[in-house]
Amino acid sequence: MQSTLTMTREEWLSERRKGLGGSDAAAILGMNPYRSPLAVYMDKIGIAPEIPDNEAIRQGRDLEQYVAERFCESTGRKVRRCNRILQHPEYPWMLANIDRDVVGEDAGLECKTTSPYNKTPFDHGDVPAPYYWQCQHYMAVTGCTSWYLAILVHGKAFHVFEISRNEEHIAYLIEKAREFWFNHVLSGVPPLPSGTDGDDDLVALLPSSHDPDDVADLQDLEDEIVLMQTLKGEADDLDKRIKAIKQRVRMELNGAETGRTNRWSITDREQTARRLDTAQLRAEHPDIADEYTKTTTSRVMRVKEIKQ
Repeated sequence: MQSTLTMTREEWLSERRKGLGGSDAAAILGMNPYRSPLAVYMDKIGIAPEIPDNEAIRQGRDLEQYVAERFCESTGRKVRRCNRILQHPEYPWMLANIDRDVVGEDAGLECKTTSPYNKTPFDHGDVPAPYYWQCQHYMAVTGCTSWYLAILVHGKAFHVFEISRNEEHIAYLIEKAREFWFNHVLSGVPPLPSGTDGDDDLVALLPSSHDPDDVADLQDLEDEIVLMQTLKGEADDLDKRIKAIKQRVRMELNGAETGRTNRWSITDREQTARRLDTAQLRAEHPDIADEYTKTTTSRVMRVKEIKQ
């Protein structure tokens, strides 16, 4: 265990990169919709851009103590800080930076804040996958038999859950974490991207091994490229089918702005948008247009079949 009391943020981030933490668990399992396995890999090898300290992150950090106090108030339990980076006794690449220990119990506490627009049905006992796997990860590292999860829904509700240790899930998590750490992080082999916009940005950060004028051998990806082109064709067909159904609905509305079925409510209203006419602006005031023109750079992939 290493104390975090005197660490700078840079030192803390450096220590986190020496293993997989609770916030990495769901991501490496492919169960975090906001963070991919590639994002974890890029973070661990130190080339991912640091996430800016936005308002949501700031509030989550600042309100951690409040959430802990509300947990104590609602449950009658006591908690204490654990200013340590914990390490699994058998698997040193599994780390834990927990929010609180629960006094007198073989348990810990994870404090969360979330938006009132979060659609998770907390009232029905549902817990988001990233929260669940984070708690299982902490139980794997600490050996605890349960973990409490306190969630403050801003301006709306406060929820407390007790998550029991699940040996089957922990064994699965440890095996996947082992594979990720050794097969990807230590081997320097990035995991496959997930198809998100975020992974687009991360792929662009990977070190280049070719010059722009090189012709890379992609033969090993022949089947994947065929599949990509097939799926693109199917996607085009689906887009047409969707558009045709929208057109049919509009025909049935026949001028009405609202329609209903037993299950759906449909609105179809005119919408006005104002956009800058950049062509006219450039023609009449080129000096102003240049001043306010934003130039962006992106990569465009085009696939063309080679005729035999």
